[in-house]
Amino acid sequence: MRRFGYWLSIWFGAGLLKPAPGTWGSVFSIPFWLVTLYFIESKLLLSAFIIGLFFVGVWASNIGAKRLQNDDPKEVVIDEVVGMGITYLFFPNMLPPYNHMWVDQVVLNTLIGFALFRLFDIWKPPPVGTADERLHGGMGIMVDDVFAGIYAGIILTALNMSGVMSTVLLMIAPFTHGR
Repeated sequence: MRRFGYWLSIWFGAGLLKPAPGTWGSVFSIPFWLVTLYFIESKLLLSAFIIGLFFVGVWASNIGAKRLQNDDPKEVVIDEVVGMGITYLFFPNMLPPYNHMWVDQVVLNTLIGFALFRLFDIWKPPPVGTADERLHGGMGIMVDDVFAGIYAGIILTALNMSGVMSTVLLMIAPFTHGR
């Protein structure tokens, strides 16, 4: 079970990639979250799934930190996976129809959500930085990314609700679909 915990903590090897293992962990979490979002349509069920993954991540982070002999090893990226999930929890409801605009919406929200999450995870505005400094062990590894995911999700929601994302989609449509 400890071996599985370690592999989960490094997101099955993504955390071992250099440079910037946190970015790689975030990138390799995207397919996981897109599939999860496809199968779990309820925001309540998705929230419960993310909360469960958070606690599994605390457990796995403790194992990864002990194995790597570091309090907050860069290779442990399960925190990025959970943070990205929180960001994508704020996705607009993206149910069919499956048409070119739907695909563009998914791609655009995925890319903007990723960029926002990485921005807040690296920048660490309060309370992201405070959580990173004050908490230790698996909980300390995980919590700062929870806040980064919430910040990114709020901005992603604001961009969608304000019409910015729709405007961008309309602007890029002629280039992505030849119209």
